[in-house]
Amino acid sequence: MAEVASNKVITFGGSIVVDGKPRLDTWGRQRVERVAQHYNEHRDRFRAPGARILCTGGWPLLGRGTQKPPEIYREGRMAARYLHALGVPAPLIHEEIESYSTGRNLTHAQRAGYLNPGDFTSEDPLGLASSPHHLRRCVSIAGRLGIDSVNIEQLPTAEADSRLREMAIGGIYKVALLGAHGPDAIEQREDTYILPVLAAVQGLTGTGGMLVPGN
Repeated sequence: MAEVASNKVITFGGSIVVDGKPRLDTWGRQRVERVAQHYNEHRDRFRAPGARILCTGGWPLLGRGTQKPPEIYREGRMAARYLHALGVPAPLIHEEIESYSTGRNLTHAQRAGYLNPGDFTSEDPLGLASSPHHLRRCVSIAGRLGIDSVNIEQLPTAEADSRLREMAIGGIYKVALLGAHGPDAIEQREDTYILPVLAAVQGLTGTGGMLVPGN
């Protein structure tokens, strides 16, 4: 368990509501609000060199060929704007707007230099902000990218996500990622196994966005 408050935080996109003007869904807003709370509680830590908050998420999808939305309406960009509106200084806020799943949120962050294993210790941890049950999957995937759980501070939202939904998606990830380590392996397993399975489940159940892995 992390010993001090993180000043290097990643928050995960939820989804985009598109009835009318696109906006963050409830989960997405709650995750951003949790990060703003963390910032306000530990402002001194965020004055240190290297402090940053990365807002991840492009657009949730299951099938290949989904059209990319304009950048202004991608999860990471909308989360960054909301975080700034909540009082977090713009120089601390970074964006990742090309990912479309939890795995991609983290692999893209690592490739962009935000998730280097040597950067984090229990005294200088990585912060991960998401819904409580979803956080378990985030921590697990981060582990496959070389980040030990003892070097992670979990920042859960006050309102829980669906435990059953996350058990279903998390179970698929757990099986499909067995033995997978590093961004290339994780992305290959997502493309080959995870996203097709989730797309098939969605098609059979008519669950709409309920099983979108970007949530």
